[in-house]
Amino acid sequence: AQRGLADAGLPAARVLIGETSPRGTGKVVAPLTFVRGALCLDSKYHKTSKSCKKLAVAGYAHHAYTTGQGPTFKPKQPNDVTIGVLGRLTTVLDRAAKAGAITSHVPIYLTEFGIESTPDPVRGVSLQRQSEYRATSERIAYDNPRVVAFSQYLLRDDLPKAGVPVIARYPGFETGLFTAAGKHKPSFDGFRLPL
Repeated sequence: AQRGLADAGLPAARVLIGETSPRGTGKVVAPLTFVRGALCLDSKYHKTSKSCKKLAVAGYAHHAYTTGQGPTFKPKQPNDVTIGVLGRLTTVLDRAAKAGAITSHVPIYLTEFGIESTPDPVRGVSLQRQSEYRATSERIAYDNPRVVAFSQYLLRDDLPKAGVPVIARYPGFETGLFTAAGKHKPSFDGFRLPL
């Protein structure tokens, strides 16, 4: 990809790797498993192939979503990275740099983050709790010196599905600072307030 960008006349293009989800599932690779696999590293951070060259990347993109338990939630799987264990990602990137797979001190871009709120009856927390969790999460990101971006996702909640039971009415994201109808939530005021 970097050669292609250079050939297209964009040799200084900033390339981020990752764009990983917070947790692994049967269909989604856990973020730290992805890092090692993409950089040809085994579980002990040794190179698995001599053909893998050092990547000069501008940063690592990640979605550090958490659960309804809040920003201090710590997943049991050691390869998962929610906002409450963001330091895991920093440590792994440092180990990858030490192994010569990437440049040192790769910055972290939290390219998607939000807290699910009501009216979602399954994943949503109260509107007040959403505001509190979002603010705490932003502080966790701010306290990590490697984080250079923190992107709120969504601005406005997804529209609910009509004509289905309540349990299936909210298949999208209710992480917005505004309701689907456009009314601002308490998290909107908190988001506007500087740290």
